[in-house]
Order: sequence, then structure tokens, then C-alpha cells
Amino acid sequence: MLLIGLALPGIAQRRTTTAAAVDCSAYIELKEDRMTGRSNWVCVDPLILTNDNGHLLGIHLSTMNRMGMSLIRLGLVPKGASDCIDDSSIAFILFRDGHRITLRNQADFNCDANFAVYINRSARSRRDLLNRQIESIRVMTMRGSVEVDLSSEESAMLMNIFNCLAQK
Repeated sequence: MLLIGLALPGIAQRRTTTAAAVDCSAYIELKEDRMTGRSNWVCVDPLILTNDNGHLLGIHLSTMNRMGMSLIRLGLVPKGASDCIDDSSIAFILFRDGHRITLRNQADFNCDANFAVYINRSARSRRDLLNRQIESIRVMTMRGSVEVDLSSEESAMLMNIFNCLAQK
């Protein structure tokens, strides 16, 4: 279930369309870091998903440049299990066609439930995320997990955001 405005003010539901007809301004915007002067594309509205147990999963996507490479940052914030995440924490993504991928956390150890993966242009996971709709995501923290299922609309919205960011 998609929750609107639960944990992050300003979250609004967006209309999904086919990838060919997507108006990317409905999904992403250019944000400047006033301290560094660097700009990155970010999703306008992070998705906040919940499961039947009341556990939450926040999903935030953005672009960034690291050592001259353009990357998409997939940020996941699981709430309902242990908030501590380290480099052994993983996320399982199940796509609607039955394909699965496993992503290892690339963020530093933290107890703020911040899980991050940096996806470069050649990563197979990038092609999967651009071309397949997600059915379910499970994030394993140090002492538990949070799993959420995505509706067809939520899955299409996430795929649209990925595709818009990939064009930048």
C-alpha cells in the first residue's frame, strides 16, 4: 500500500503512464546542494510503502557523480526491523516476471535505517530496474527484515522514476 504524506511532508501521488509518454518533470527535479554547489536529479516524491505488519519502506532515487561516473543512487529506508545496517545488509528484489536480483548495501554502517546502492550505467541491475516491474522488495537489516509488495501502479511509478533518472 502506498502511503501519502506519512513520514515525509509534501509527498503526493503521481499519475503513472507508459515509459514512452512519461513527463519526467512529474517524477524528478534538479536540486542544488547549496554547500557544495553541485546539482543532482532527485525524485520529486519518495515512495513510502507499508505492509500488513505496519512495517514501512521508504524509497528515494537520485543521480550523482562519483569519480567521473554517473550513478543512480537507490536509497531504501526500512522501518519495523532493526535500524542498524552494515555492509553485509542486502536487499532482495523480485520482479513481476519472476526474475530476482540481490543488492548489497554500499552505505557506511549506520543505525538510521539508511540502505544505499549506487548503480552505474553498465550494471545488470540497472537494466533490470529500467525494464522490469518490481513485485516485492525485502531489505535485510542486522537483526531483521522489512518486506513490502508493490501494486502495479507503484511498480510502474518506480520504473518511470528510474527511466527518467537514467536519461540524465
